[in-house]
Amino acid sequence: MTVEHEVEAGELRAWIGGCRAEMLADLAAYVSLETPSNDKALLDAALDWLDGYLEARLGPPTATRRIDGGVLGDVGGRGDGGVYGDVRINDYPGRGGAPVLLLAHYDTVWPVGTLRSWPFTLDGDRATGPGVFDMKAGLVQLVWAVRWRPRGCRARRCGCCSTAMRRSAALPHGR
Repeated sequence: MTVEHEVEAGELRAWIGGCRAEMLADLAAYVSLETPSNDKALLDAALDWLDGYLEARLGPPTATRRIDGGVLGDVGGRGDGGVYGDVRINDYPGRGGAPVLLLAHYDTVWPVGTLRSWPFTLDGDRATGPGVFDMKAGLVQLVWAVRWRPRGCRARRCGCCSTAMRRSAALPHGR
């Protein structure tokens, strides 16, 4: 690691420390949304929440598209009817080199009602709840990483695509 990178890493650690409470509040709010892969209504509500969250944290996108997740029948014998969550694609301004694609999914494997017995909990430095270990914390970290460097995406254009991806390999737009 060069001296320049060491200085930047120190600045990043200090910045993250100063934003920790906000990051945890974001995570708590997101985890409080139930997002089972097979519940289109809850996925729609979560995507609406994510739209507001992304705009609050990253500013308004320069372009946005919502792609219908579709209905493909009972893929793989899961018994869920094959109704999929939609895909959201947002473009954000940037500067510099090539565009950057940031990709995340917003669904979880946890069924409706899981939050009653396993709500978001913070105990010291340990956060728990449905999606904390996987995509929900990952998406919050992704958003805050974009905010940091350098207080916004360095790419010429920065795209953020959120999708209900558990079954994305079977979806035409997930291939």
